[in-house]
Amino acid sequence: MTPKPGTVVTVHMNLNNVKQGKPRWSIKVSGKVVCNVDHVVLRDCKPLVAPGGHRRILSKGHREVYARIKGTLVSTGQRDTGQREIHLNPHRCRDFTMADGTVYKGSAMAFFNTDSFFTI
Repeated sequence: MTPKPGTVVTVHMNLNNVKQGKPRWSIKVSGKVVCNVDHVVLRDCKPLVAPGGHRRILSKGHREVYARIKGTLVSTGQRDTGQREIHLNPHRCRDFTMADGTVYKGSAMAFFNTDSFFTI
């Protein structure tokens, strides 16, 4: 069940789905995954990063969801993307970063597509 536009959600990449060729973005409402989609548009976005989860990834070498983006759902349909790609690599930096290494602290809009996550 896809949430209605205007619902506050969190979005994270589901690496198991990516490996299996399924939709890569998991949408959570009130802490529960309600759907997986290939495209998401959010407004009023901010990153949520769990430092403890990041430490476990580095110390134990396993994967887990330790970072997500919180925002208000605009759409789950395909849209033109933003202009700045956002990355997350726990072995380089705990936080979401832009291509130049600047830490992503949030944005007015965020676009998630089948390849990446962008902001304007």
